Order: sequence, then structure tokens, then C-alpha cells
Amino acid sequence: MKCPKCNEQIMSFVDFYLWSHPFSTKCKKCGVKIQPDSKIKKTFLLEVVLAFVLFGIVDLTLGIISLKGLIAYILVTAIALFPFEKYSWENGSYKEKE
Repeated sequence: MKCPKCNEQIMSFVDFYLWSHPFSTKCKKCGVKIQPDSKIKKTFLLEVVLAFVLFGIVDLTLGIISLKGLIAYILVTAIALFPFEKYSWENGSYKEKE
């Protein structure tokens, strides 16, 4: 994913997967404020819904209060969200924040 101003990579895929959000961020190279396009925002909303669904499934099967349930929820969610993040990374883009 490239910055619209300096054309450098905004962040690594790992940073995008772990820390990105659909509102705004700054380019690490030139510091310009940027915001994601609609593909990234829609994928983020889908991920939130999926996370709640997974929470319910894990809670019903293992009980989220237990350590085992919490670890299972984190692992299942991380694995389930990976394809959505990969799609956003490959197909999304950022534009300068207005």
C-alpha cells in the first residue's frame, strides 16, 4: 500500500494487520494524514461483525471467562480475520485526508 503523496509504503502488512483502523493514520515517511478508501472501511465493518459472531460461538462452546476460552477466541479470531486483512491490504488504498 503506497502513500498518495510520497509513493512510499505506508506500513508493513504486519502493522496493517495488527494496528490499522478505518479512520485515519499518518504516512511513516512523509507524515501526511491519510484515510483509507471504502474497501478498507467495509472490510473493517465485516471484521467487527465476524468478531462478535466468533465471540458468541466461543462463549457458548468454551466459555469466554476461562483462560482456555479467551485464548481460543483470540486464536480463532486472528485466523478468521486474516483473509479479510489480506484482501484489504492487496485491494485497498489510502488517500490524503481532506
